[in-house]
Amino acid sequence: MRNITIRTTQNVSIEYELSGSLPRVFAFLIDMLIVFGVYLLLGFLVIFNLNWPEMFVLFFSPLLIFFIYYYFFEMLGQGQTPGKRIQQIRVLRADGKDPTPGDFLLRTLFLLPDAWFSLGIPAILLINTTPKAQRLGDLAAGTVVVKNRSSRSFLLSDIQSIKTRADHVPSFPGIQRFSEADMLLIKSSLKRLDEYRNPAHQEVVDELAATCRFKLEIEDDGLSSQDLLKVLLQDYIVLTR
Repeated sequence: MRNITIRTTQNVSIEYELSGSLPRVFAFLIDMLIVFGVYLLLGFLVIFNLNWPEMFVLFFSPLLIFFIYYYFFEMLGQGQTPGKRIQQIRVLRADGKDPTPGDFLLRTLFLLPDAWFSLGIPAILLINTTPKAQRLGDLAAGTVVVKNRSSRSFLLSDIQSIKTRADHVPSFPGIQRFSEADMLLIKSSLKRLDEYRNPAHQEVVDELAATCRFKLEIEDDGLSSQDLLKVLLQDYIVLTR
């Protein structure tokens, strides 16, 4: 599993799991099936003699349909074609900026050497060997393809990996009302702040601490936001394991 950390224009670092070649191949095949369906529809229209240039429809329209389909779906679908949406992957810029129409155009044009004229062999080789899993189109446009969701399942054991004292006495028993997902959010937010200390991550931790204080009716605990969340994590582990 390969990951990439992208720093957004708001100076927030977000970690994504890079898509491997298999989901991208399946997404491409799904898109090709849709394009083929549109091509068949045009063929039927020609058969019914709608006075369209037959040579153009039969020989030149497949490539044109594909380019229009791929370019506009990626651009208007926030980096997702229908195939990518089904496979839960999307296109992002590696530098954290929003992809531009020019970026999507480059990715579409480079599908000619990446896939159309080479059976996809160069694209698969580059996705599997480059550090950021980029085909030629990605390298030219500065983009990456990432998974919408992490393939890793988070369990209570992830929370319990936090080092705690064996004699820890819970201070806030009401934390039992929280869910594992709540605790994982707290843990990941603290970890992110430790790795990337910036105002945006500190604000997230402060908001989480304020929410916990409100829900648990905590007053005058004398703890910083980070210390409070760490105590709540320890309490949760002791009270629920």
